[in-house]
Amino acid sequence: MALRPRFGLARLSAAATVALLNMSLVLALGALVAAPLGRDALSTAVVAAFVAVTLGGFIVAVVARAPGDVTGLASSTTVIYAALGADLAARAGSQVNLPQVWAALSLAVVIMGILVAAAGWLRLAEAVKFIPAPVSAGFVTGIGLLVIWSQLGPLLGLDGRLSGYDWSRLVHEIKPASLAVGLATAAVIWGYAKVVKWGQPALAAVVIGTSLHYLIQWLAGPEHLGPTLGAIAPAAMAGVTVAMWGQVSLPWLLSTAVYVFPYAAFLALQSIMNGAVTSVALASITGERSDINRTLKAQGLVNILCGGFGALPITTVTTLSLSAARLKGMGPGVVPVACIILVVAVLVAGDLLARIPVAVLAGILVMGGAGMIDAWARGLVRRVVRGQGTDIHTVWNLLTVAAVAAAFFFGSVPLALFVGAVLAMILLVMNLASATTFGSQDAANLQSTRVWSSEQVQWLQPRRASVRIFRPRGGLFFGTADQLATQLAALGPETRYCVLDLARLTTLDATGSQILAAGARKLAAAGIVTVVAGLDASRPREQALIALGLNAPDPASHWFADLDHALEWIETRIVKERWPELSPETEVRLAETPLGRGLSAAEIDELRAFLACREVEAGPLFVRGDPGSAMYVIDQGSVEIRVRDRESGNSTRLAAFGPGGIFGEIAMLTSEQRTADAVCVTPTRLHELRREGLRELAERSPRLYAKILENLNLHLADRLVIATGIVRAQQ
Repeated sequence: MALRPRFGLARLSAAATVALLNMSLVLALGALVAAPLGRDALSTAVVAAFVAVTLGGFIVAVVARAPGDVTGLASSTTVIYAALGADLAARAGSQVNLPQVWAALSLAVVIMGILVAAAGWLRLAEAVKFIPAPVSAGFVTGIGLLVIWSQLGPLLGLDGRLSGYDWSRLVHEIKPASLAVGLATAAVIWGYAKVVKWGQPALAAVVIGTSLHYLIQWLAGPEHLGPTLGAIAPAAMAGVTVAMWGQVSLPWLLSTAVYVFPYAAFLALQSIMNGAVTSVALASITGERSDINRTLKAQGLVNILCGGFGALPITTVTTLSLSAARLKGMGPGVVPVACIILVVAVLVAGDLLARIPVAVLAGILVMGGAGMIDAWARGLVRRVVRGQGTDIHTVWNLLTVAAVAAAFFFGSVPLALFVGAVLAMILLVMNLASATTFGSQDAANLQSTRVWSSEQVQWLQPRRASVRIFRPRGGLFFGTADQLATQLAALGPETRYCVLDLARLTTLDATGSQILAAGARKLAAAGIVTVVAGLDASRPREQALIALGLNAPDPASHWFADLDHALEWIETRIVKERWPELSPETEVRLAETPLGRGLSAAEIDELRAFLACREVEAGPLFVRGDPGSAMYVIDQGSVEIRVRDRESGNSTRLAAFGPGGIFGEIAMLTSEQRTADAVCVTPTRLHELRREGLRELAERSPRLYAKILENLNLHLADRLVIATGIVRAQQ
């Protein structure tokens, strides 16, 4: 990409800064990859890192055109790549075939690229937000710990990983001066931002750590220090690349692809997470939201290319991108120019780079690994230590983080994925179980909206306590359903009816369905009638529950759409114990209704003169908004008062009246419009008292008029008491 005249000094400075920051990552992470493969792999790994950052970063920047997004080597993905290298090296035994191991690593990068590109085409970047926080924190923490462990050997001045040495002789191999250089480098990283407000900590750490290394070498001699990076030889990488593809056969390719696939999948997942998180953060800085899916497609295709060349996997570098976005002069073309500057720097200053001590890079990586230990997890640890967060959920979240991190550190990516999935499922079950409550009450203060006669109410009231209502909220599955079944089994002989109000459940699985059905059968054997409220057996969802095992109590006769209808069914059964002939066809004498309460036979006959008899078929009697010109007394049949939602079309039952019930009196007395619908559930015979008739009654018989008003007032007071009790019982 040619520099144009408008590419000013500010942008050139920003590009140089990005190149220098990238250089420190290339050197450090290249050394990290080489650590498990031996000293001979160091030059190859560093060159592979440079190829990935320069060639790959340049192509992605040009294609994706994401403002501020820097694609290169990230610790989070490189350590997974290094872990795969360590796994392959351990599998190979004492004789590591570097070309063959590198071919397997490159195959993982190719598979990663395919997965990342597919995620971009399928627009799956948003899906990463569904990864449970403890699992994600465990992976990140495990990566950080693995970075620290992999650098302990170079930090102590050893040549290679710490695990490659005989522990009995390890103390004699350690070089304290090299440890001092590494710790000094780490200290610069830690304290730089606290003292200096400009510049880059990593670059300052390289300069100070390298200077200290050569000062010690001048004073005490090189034998007290560890190795330096060594010559950067592109030819070495080219030789490995040619050799590795020369050893590939179709059977080896298939078997190796299966082996490295879990690592490649996690590399892809981490890359997608890096891109998604960085995209959101950059948008808040630059004010411009990039197309993350376009970036993922570009990164996926470039990783396929990098794998073919034997280069390292690339992804969005979050820390570098956020730092670059804040640079003065950052804009289009800066990242590609930074890649060009980096190539020139390697070609011109390759000998200087070769003199950088490995301990310096180890110090930088150790601080990077420490910073990767999840901040949220560290906060939970502090709360537990201070005694502020010792509840089971806090402890289990910490255990999940620790277990996933340990599985990644001591095992492998597949093991960590398995452990994370299992623990996340257990944590989900615990959270759902804690969110599930099992409220229960008897029906002494809770009744249906069905209006019964005063004599029937007196019969019902002492018997309502024999009705037990369970109202679970949340999820009902194998853990919580068993708790409910235990409560059902504890019901005593004083209980005759059990209502399971499932309207507020969010989850009911197959195990929960079968446990509830088994509980209902046990209650039936004990003589307790169980009904279900909140389920409609005609709907597909409830039919699925029946198929899963919720076939008791009988869905056809003992399931009700809501608690109100379930309680009415039970109340009807209890009332029929005293009045077995009770049915909607039963006629009720006017003197037995609330309107005729306390009236003599002569007064009843006088009242009839002001009432009109109406025969109404099943269907609407009046609807909301109609003039409230009359009230009604049911002689035969049943009527429901309903409120209809105008948007959804669904209706809610406010009251139900059988023979002897009265309704419509409020609108008649207040001369207001109807506030709800009245629907005759069955063919109904009504006594109608119109407002004009009530006025005429007041003129002709003031004494009877006063009694009628008193009865209406008592009736309304009774309705208010009942409604208040229902509201309180449902809270």
